Amino acid sequence: MVGVIFAMDNELEGFLNLFDDKKTHEIENLVVYEVLLETTKIYVTKSGIGKVNAAYVTTQFLNLFPVNYLFNTGIAGGVGVNKGEIVLASTTFYHDADATVFGYERGQIPGMPAFYDASPYLLEQFKRSIDAPYKEGSIVSGDSFVTSMSALQGFDTSGIYAIDMESTAIAQISHRYNVPFLAFRIISDVIGENTEGTLESDVTNAIDISARALKKVCALL
Repeated sequence: MVGVIFAMDNELEGFLNLFDDKKTHEIENLVVYEVLLETTKIYVTKSGIGKVNAAYVTTQFLNLFPVNYLFNTGIAGGVGVNKGEIVLASTTFYHDADATVFGYERGQIPGMPAFYDASPYLLEQFKRSIDAPYKEGSIVSGDSFVTSMSALQGFDTSGIYAIDMESTAIAQISHRYNVPFLAFRIISDVIGENTEGTLESDVTNAIDISARALKKVCALL
């Protein structure tokens, strides 16, 4: 069983559109779609935007659907990469957490790891499945729509390639539940560039790349 959590409707719909049939499960206030890829059941839901929504839905989802693997994908802002590029998160962490006065690392929630490593198995399967260029490094998360590199002030940005608002929260809950997790994002806009120049076609293209890459890796599980 594979689980997938998207932030937004258009990301979720982009993936579901790759399948002819789906089942809908409505439990409590959670809507989960089930699709079948050969013999693999995939359960898909939407968290909504932001860390709290992501953590809340991930907790609900894992309580109701004890999946073997969990993915988060969709669109994100890029750091030093181009629109349409795939960013594979070997690690995720928060860019808006700061408890350094108590001896924690920047981006670390007290009592939690400084960063969350992706599942080595899922990383391997992703790399086996993908036939397009990708950047591997960190995806960082926070509750702001980031348009400037000032949000990353104080971090070594050399390995950071994308910023989103959900993946680290999902990684944290996956860590608590001991569920193998992998996040990857497709760049729809580039941090520091004018976001008014982000066209609907950029978003649509990124969502399509995300959906097809996800389907390919799920086929190996």
